[in-house]
Amino acid sequence: MGLWLPGSLAAQPAPAADPRTHKSPPPSMVSAESGFRLTEPDGFRTRETFSRLEIPLGGAGPLFFKSGVHFAHMAVTDSGGAPPELYKSGAELAVESGKKTLKLGIDSNSDRLFRGPDTFNLDATYTFMLRERGGGSLLGGVNYSSQRSFARHIPLPFLVYRYQSRNFFMVFPFMYRFRLSDAASLSLTYAPLKNLRGSLRWQSSPDFYAEFEGGGELDQFLLAGRADKSMRFYYQRYTAAFRPSWRIKNRLRLACALGYFFKGYYYNGKTYNDYGDRHMIGKAPYFEFSLKYELGA
Repeated sequence: MGLWLPGSLAAQPAPAADPRTHKSPPPSMVSAESGFRLTEPDGFRTRETFSRLEIPLGGAGPLFFKSGVHFAHMAVTDSGGAPPELYKSGAELAVESGKKTLKLGIDSNSDRLFRGPDTFNLDATYTFMLRERGGGSLLGGVNYSSQRSFARHIPLPFLVYRYQSRNFFMVFPFMYRFRLSDAASLSLTYAPLKNLRGSLRWQSSPDFYAEFEGGGELDQFLLAGRADKSMRFYYQRYTAAFRPSWRIKNRLRLACALGYFFKGYYYNGKTYNDYGDRHMIGKAPYFEFSLKYELGA
């Protein structure tokens, strides 16, 4: 939350994207996912449950509507100054019309669930096509976030270039996907300011794929009851994992991850690079399990 990213352009690569076509599930797909993650490094042991739901709402004339909600709860132990519980929740509505997209969202990353306006973030992103030629297109837009980790409350304009061919897909400068063979692909994603992810994926059939992924992530939380409303709690980590996924029955997919937590830290600050009271986190393996159900297409 608050780490700026034009969501309609640079979302994380869809796990079900086929390396042979770069295609993700169709927009008519209802998707529900729930899972559990266990991480045991010294200084910040966590047990996290998470759920996501994406629902297409249909069309009205030239407009098409999509919605999504997400929720996660993280129980934290063995920490010197971190809250014992952290929550991530939010909802989003997207409206598409031809070459224009508007996304509206509200989310709350905090240590208390829905505790006042100072724990909420309002986000809006408007994207439009400027020019299209061959496999490439130039898009412009503007993003507003009430709790962005920099330039808060300031609408930020942006330009991105999107290109697709048989073996390559990119949304410059945020996402790149290379088709290495009929079954293998390499993806790189970047989300300002400190989220970077690489993934090597092998998919021999629609029913099974496996990924080796790694990178760094930074989460921002707005703690309830803080005296200085400009202060944030930041949690940064660097991990790598092997993640296989199986379709076990019709629309039901099982995934797990065996990974390693290389290093991390948490701190309170007014901006993402305010490291005044940074606490280091140790190394440890981690495990993740999830079930995903898809309906439609």
